[in-house]
Amino acid sequence: MQASDLRCCPPCARSSVDDEDDATAVTAVQLRAVAERLVSVGQRVPRDSDSVIVMDAGYDVTRLAWVLRDLPVELVGWSAATG
Repeated sequence: MQASDLRCCPPCARSSVDDEDDATAVTAVQLRAVAERLVSVGQRVPRDSDSVIVMDAGYDVTRLAWVLRDLPVELVGWSAATG
């Protein structure tokens, strides 16, 4: 893989979530929009390998993976150690 093969998108803003919103649902909508934008601008084609989305601790990666299972993405989440 070459550096030119790597594509990066700006992070989604978690600050746009209101207290009454479901943060995971809002994040899923944002990530779906990013994936759709990559296709619409020609940065992703069907023969490409899955896009890797890396997340910090605090996201429900398991639920997001389930909600986004129809997209060609792999989610990687940081797990915060407690104790």
